[in-house]
Amino acid sequence: MGIERLSIAHSKWRFGVVTVSVGAATMSKGEHAHAGHHELFAAADRALYRAKNGGRNRVVVTTAQSGPAS
Repeated sequence: MGIERLSIAHSKWRFGVVTVSVGAATMSKGEHAHAGHHELFAAADRALYRAKNGGRNRVVVTTAQSGPAS
């Protein structure tokens, strides 16, 4: 991934270079409008932790659900 290739030093971390994991969520304006921003942020948070649990340098994108988070 691009960030790791930059080899940005991180002196206080055992891996030595900066890496990035990203979680993002989308929400359709019409279909999930009633779910609100809370579900959008919750979905993005879940995606972030799936990315982190998958290893370094991951991107996970998901869609916010119209129902409550599980």
